[in-house]
Amino acid sequence: MLQDGNSSVEAALKYFHYKPNATQLAVAVYAVGLYEKQERQLWQLPAGTGKSRVIAAAALAWAKVNKNGLVHIVVPNELLCQRDTATFSDLWRLGDIEGRVKYRKDLPMEAAPSDLVILDEADHLIFNHTDLVKKVAAKHRVIAFTATISKSNFETAEVGVVKMLGFLIL
Repeated sequence: MLQDGNSSVEAALKYFHYKPNATQLAVAVYAVGLYEKQERQLWQLPAGTGKSRVIAAAALAWAKVNKNGLVHIVVPNELLCQRDTATFSDLWRLGDIEGRVKYRKDLPMEAAPSDLVILDEADHLIFNHTDLVKKVAAKHRVIAFTATISKSNFETAEVGVVKMLGFLIL
C-alpha cells in the first residue's frame, strides 16, 4: 500500500528542513500501514521524541497513498496548533498535498468518511472530550499520539476508557 507513495514522500522530505529522523519516519509509516487493519490507534511516544514530526510524516504518507481524503490534525493547544501549521506548511507544498492537511483545535465532526483524523495530545482530547472522540472514532479512522498515558498499568481508568473507545494502545 505505502510503496506507491513512498518515492514521492521521500522526495518531499529531501528538501524539508524539519524532516523526521529514521525512527520518527518508521513510526509514521507503520502507523499509516497499520490503519488498514486497526482503525483506531493510540501511540505513546516519550516526551521530546518529535511527536509533531511523526504526525507530519504520517499525514504526508497517508495523503500520498489516499488521494481522495483530507487529513485533520487536531491539536488542542492553540500555540502548538499555530506553530505546527507554520512549521509544516512547506512540507505540504513540497509533497503536493497543500490544502489536504488541516490543522485545527476542535474535533472534526463534519469530516468525510474518507478522511483521516490525527489527534495530537490525545490524552487531553480523550479524557476531556470522551463523547466527542467517541463520535469521531465511530465514523473515521483515528491515529492518536500522546506522551503521557502509561501502558505499564493496564488496570487504570484511563486505559479502560481508551480500550472502551476501541483504540489499540501501541
